[in-house]
Amino acid sequence: MNKEAEGVLPEQHHLVEASDGALMAKAAARAAERLGISKKDLAAIIPSGDRDSFEQATLFVRLQRVLDAWVGGNAKAAASWLTSRNTALGGRPIDRMQSKEGLREVLSYLESRGL
Repeated sequence: MNKEAEGVLPEQHHLVEASDGALMAKAAARAAERLGISKKDLAAIIPSGDRDSFEQATLFVRLQRVLDAWVGGNAKAAASWLTSRNTALGGRPIDRMQSKEGLREVLSYLESRGL
């Protein structure tokens, strides 16, 4: 829970958590837009209603930031990397990201490159 939630009555914690979730959903949508990822693909990466969707969204936003830094802000290069076969990942990153383990694997791959 964020620091703003300190001092919130226990019965109000769900409101703060919902607010955090809405903010993360917006951040994930913006990240997908920057990467050229369709709403359909984003829904496969971060299924709504999934109890782990907040964590998935957090990882996805982190992945977008790392990839953006790696390609120097070049959105076309990022989109190309996501949709090109990667032998180390055993397929296209965009496809691998559609599972919890795959998203973590793609992020780990990028971070291991010193990014």
